[in-house]
Amino acid sequence: MTQRDEDTGGMNLTTFSSVDSGQPKGLRWFNRLGSPFRRLVSLSPDRLIAAARKQAGSAGDQTLLFEGPLRTLLDSIRYESDLHLAGRIAAYHDTLRLVRSQLRMSAAFEREPEILDTELPPPIFVTGMPRTGTTLLLNLLTEDRDHRGLKYWEGFDPAPATGGPADQERRTANMLRGLEYTSPCYQAIHPMEADSPEECVMLFMHTFTTPQWDIQYHVPRYMKWLEGIDRRASYEHYRHQLQLIQHRRPHGRRMVLKDPSHMYALDVILDVFPDARIVHIHRDPLAAIPSNCSLYAHTRAIFLRNVDPKMLGEHVLYGTWPSILDHSIELRERVPAGRIIDVAYADLMRRPLETMSRLYEALDLELSANTCERIARWLNANPQGKHGRHGYSLEQYGLERGQVEERFSAYRERFDIGFE
Repeated sequence: MTQRDEDTGGMNLTTFSSVDSGQPKGLRWFNRLGSPFRRLVSLSPDRLIAAARKQAGSAGDQTLLFEGPLRTLLDSIRYESDLHLAGRIAAYHDTLRLVRSQLRMSAAFEREPEILDTELPPPIFVTGMPRTGTTLLLNLLTEDRDHRGLKYWEGFDPAPATGGPADQERRTANMLRGLEYTSPCYQAIHPMEADSPEECVMLFMHTFTTPQWDIQYHVPRYMKWLEGIDRRASYEHYRHQLQLIQHRRPHGRRMVLKDPSHMYALDVILDVFPDARIVHIHRDPLAAIPSNCSLYAHTRAIFLRNVDPKMLGEHVLYGTWPSILDHSIELRERVPAGRIIDVAYADLMRRPLETMSRLYEALDLELSANTCERIARWLNANPQGKHGRHGYSLEQYGLERGQVEERFSAYRERFDIGFE
């Protein structure tokens, strides 16, 4: 069974024994020849924190928040992830950037205490399993001029040391061009532009408390630790980051925020954001699971020396995200009626304007004619396959239809999810 992807299409991918992400030949040779030198790139927490403090300048003397999660993550990467040389360099610089940004944000809050008094527009949280249309729904909701999304460049570095928005956007665009070189087919799987709405996983990466690290690396010890934490501190800091972003560029009558990991913390969200509404989108697991396998495979190939598709298939089917989904269903029992609205991916694909109209009605919002026109234009400009076709199959990852149906039978029945 071969599927095509959800939100925006993608490239055809072939069956492989170890993931071939289409990396340039020069980069593959770099990783092969540089293999003996991988350990020269230190992922020691102490060294990394010291380097970040030095680069943060006057902000370097700030107390580092979430140092415990950072150390847990780095230890798991160092002892469980078999990074190639480019992956190790990328992990070092990415983590260094996040620590440096964390220090600069703390300095900004200290220097401008009014930031934490900034009123946020009432938020709409979009969530659901990865590869279920959350990105599509985010893009459609942010076509409403009353809605404020999180731009990629805003979340990538909420407190840059120098430069204004244009410089921030330019630096983020350069980073994305580097990713496109490293993994040419990645834009087909998850298109990203510096000035486009993006999921708020970037803000949670600053707290080192997100399952995004499971997508990037093989970090089972870290994920076991993450499953047991209280997420309130992460969401409180997440709110502070949003206040910083809104303080610098205030606009929007409502804020639209998207991250599959919001399923982890539905109750915490409604405590930290009392005026929040949550939209949960659902897709046929027979399509979502192999698509998620492909996302994992191509993301991990950016960092890891080997990615075994069959081991990955088992992890995606029985690991992180199905567990988070089960937890979210349990949490819903404690959420007041009307605070969570369910949307079917199939409806959104087949009848987008009708589905958006029903969603707006459930949110007690008015869907204006202007917004309908903007949504229609966005859909026409972004057809499936715009960046190529993203092909995937269960068999490619060693999975069978019956396994998926057994794992998600209760979920399919509860939310009346049809077959694609």
